[in-house]
Amino acid sequence: MLRSAKADFVREHPDYGYGDVEEFEERRRADFPTLLKAPRADAEGLAASEMLYVDFAGAAPLPKRLLEASTAALLQSVPCNPHSSGPMASATQSEVDAMRRAVLDFLGASPMEYECVFTSGATAAIKLLGESFPWEPHGALVYTDNVHNSVVGVRELAKRGDASVFVLPSEHVAGTARCGQKGPDGGGQSDGEASSSSGRMGHGLFCYPAESNFDGLRMDLSLCRKLREATFDPTVDAVELGSPSPPKTREARKLRWWSLLDVSKFVATSALCLSGPQANAKPDFAVLSFYKIFGYPTGLGALVCRREALSLLVRNRAYFGGGTLAALSVYHEWRMLHGSGSGPRQTEGGTSAGDSGSEEHLVARSSRAEALEDGSLNYVAVLSLRQSFEWLSSARLAKPMDAVQQHADAIASWFARALSSLRHGNDLPVARLYGRDLSREGRNGPVVTFNLLRASCSEVGSQGFVGYAEVERLLGLEHIQLRTGCFCNSGSCMKGLGLSYQAVRKFAAQGKVCGDDHDVVDGQPRGCVRISFGMTSCFEDAFYCIEAIKKYFVARGQRGGADEGEERTTSNTDLPRHVEISRLYIYPIKSCAAQDVTGSPGGWPLTGSGLLYDRHFAIVDDLGKVLRASSCPHLVQIKPRIDLEAKTLTMATARSDLRHLAELVLPIEQLVAQMDAAQGGSKRQVRICARDCNILAYAGCHRDQLSTWLSSALGQQASLVAVSPTLAASRGRSEGALQSFANSAKLLLIAEESVRALNHRINAAGDGGANGFQVDHRYFRPNLVAKRLDALSSARLNEESDENAFWEDSLVSRVFAIRGSAGRDHAPVLLRGVGPCSRCSMVDVNPDCGAKTRGNPTLRTLAAFRRGQGSGRGELSQAEKGINFGVYLDLPRRSEVTDGPALAAIADKMHPGRFVIDAISTTS
Repeated sequence: MLRSAKADFVREHPDYGYGDVEEFEERRRADFPTLLKAPRADAEGLAASEMLYVDFAGAAPLPKRLLEASTAALLQSVPCNPHSSGPMASATQSEVDAMRRAVLDFLGASPMEYECVFTSGATAAIKLLGESFPWEPHGALVYTDNVHNSVVGVRELAKRGDASVFVLPSEHVAGTARCGQKGPDGGGQSDGEASSSSGRMGHGLFCYPAESNFDGLRMDLSLCRKLREATFDPTVDAVELGSPSPPKTREARKLRWWSLLDVSKFVATSALCLSGPQANAKPDFAVLSFYKIFGYPTGLGALVCRREALSLLVRNRAYFGGGTLAALSVYHEWRMLHGSGSGPRQTEGGTSAGDSGSEEHLVARSSRAEALEDGSLNYVAVLSLRQSFEWLSSARLAKPMDAVQQHADAIASWFARALSSLRHGNDLPVARLYGRDLSREGRNGPVVTFNLLRASCSEVGSQGFVGYAEVERLLGLEHIQLRTGCFCNSGSCMKGLGLSYQAVRKFAAQGKVCGDDHDVVDGQPRGCVRISFGMTSCFEDAFYCIEAIKKYFVARGQRGGADEGEERTTSNTDLPRHVEISRLYIYPIKSCAAQDVTGSPGGWPLTGSGLLYDRHFAIVDDLGKVLRASSCPHLVQIKPRIDLEAKTLTMATARSDLRHLAELVLPIEQLVAQMDAAQGGSKRQVRICARDCNILAYAGCHRDQLSTWLSSALGQQASLVAVSPTLAASRGRSEGALQSFANSAKLLLIAEESVRALNHRINAAGDGGANGFQVDHRYFRPNLVAKRLDALSSARLNEESDENAFWEDSLVSRVFAIRGSAGRDHAPVLLRGVGPCSRCSMVDVNPDCGAKTRGNPTLRTLAAFRRGQGSGRGELSQAEKGINFGVYLDLPRRSEVTDGPALAAIADKMHPGRFVIDAISTTS
């Protein structure tokens, strides 16, 4: 399937692979040994060791050969601060100057017309421009509604200078749009400054992206030239900040307009030419980051300025730092910057800031750009640019960036068409694309932004959306690196998703912020999925993304609804009558090893918060963050053990390199008492699951001993905290108090049959590897492990059958009692099925050593057949969109029960053994 699809693609797109597919794929394998190999000769599937990278709009991946060449070059030289003198400093300065010219050459900019100011990135360049621009009441800032949020931030600087701020809808600036044209009397804009009606000189700054990082929409690059020629006024169709719409008529502002072109996304896959007869853009300012192009070096960007525009910034900027100064008096208001202009700067006292002779000398020995480069440059990163440009030229392409555009656009176009053509079994579309018209090739860069749609429809007939967080999580299981959210482009996101200002304010008040996983609110998406291609993308990247989307999100049934992706198992809905609880576990310390209490004499005590001491304690770092096994694998090797008879908590570590660390034995009742608010415990606010909670830190006589032991066992500063019974009783969860450190409910039940069925699927899919990987119930950290005794059929003898698996799903939303079978006189235990347990990558963490199983075989398999079902009606719960395995149980209140077996004496202990389940009627 892959081979035939690729053969058709290559025939249709002869520019793919830069004219030599075999050579391109060989270079890719050498540069990116950990990325998806192309072609795959052994199989058509993605190997567990390979990553699939489709986030080129976020950053280009780092080529191995580039890094090796850069490291070798640095090791063969002695880079030195160019502000020093001497042979090594002079050599470094010469190389920095050479890299300025190389950057201009890459952008097709003449050094007679433009200068390159190095910054820490495109955002720093935008900030530098905004801080140095001459904002004043007669001036204006105009930005398009699809600019990066970093550009929007300039408005705060403009407002501080009382300049007007306008927003121009991006449809007026797209590559084929008719844009804010002036009439024939518009006149040209001189190189000087235009006068406002008050006689004061005013400046305007117009900002827009060459290519949107949201949807890849390419803009009209000629607007920079039109702005200089005064044949385009960006305020004509713009909306003043805070206004609902533009006025019907608006006079053109007679300002000296300057243009900022954000080329960060554009130049990574397209050619830009700023000078000469072939120039496709003539901005006054352009900003970029080099990691977007080459993947290396990071933390380095540039503000490229026309010489006249550079002088404007130098003259106006207030702050100056070391390296920018030619001369300075600390006792007088006098300074002279490098390259500060052709004439002397006048101070407030009217004295000359320098004479032309000294200034001419300074320009001759130093770049004018240095007047904006405060402090020492990141000169090591600047020197690494040489290897970046050499790596690009090593492909021996006559016009490398033109070739990159043809290559990347071809892949993106194929992916967009393939995604658009996907249909559910009921013929409803699988995806909604944003900002891309498939009939207009070349309008977009190699970016495809979309949301996936469920096969099910709401009551009003609209399809439900799959949240971007769910897409990211599931495609991440296939080793796919993409981007979700709004991509730091709030304007495009709001417009694409149809979000109003009022809606955004409302969601923010409800806690919805950038970067969270609240992906669908009130049935509408609050972000998107972005897949982007680049210089070194291959066809296989696009192909396997489509295959992964088919695997998880395309419903094959005719009715749609609950059959997206792989075939789902049907949960058993009949409440079992006879079950056996084979194992009882508690987890005294969150994320640490389990304590098997199955053989505890007389059973294990039950309390209002679950099994006694279950997840009663947690370990926090020195910043108050609760440690979890995902970030601190050594946690699972700490083995806490509570002895109810001896009334002790014993902690030991299973780490082989810490055999010398003796067990720590503490009096459990004293420990708990000293961590209770009623006993004067030390209250502390900690961070757990991105939530601030009030708990109690241990402040008793064993505190130092305990912290020392934990820090030794974990290799980092750590201390023990506990839930305060007094705080838990007096304050609810909404007030920041926890009942326990359990994630969602008081008890978790796992069925043995379900674990067997899961292992069968893992190995049937080939995810078990050569050694036949198997999970056991400990991977899921249950409190109760049970099996059904009244099997549905003789299939209970067949461990490979799913027929008796997932019977535990029938417990959800039911209240029931379990009582001892014949011959057992234990009082019944009253339980409620809260809901399914939504799983994460922790199910692939080895419970003995904390090591993560390569390839996430458990979670990947569960994702294919145990995902929650979405109805398309409103926001989905975590269970509806989660990967579910196991059932949460709670302890209902007696007041909820209206009838059932004799419940005069409810058990206060949990026992292993055989039980009969009785359904209970409730008041709800």
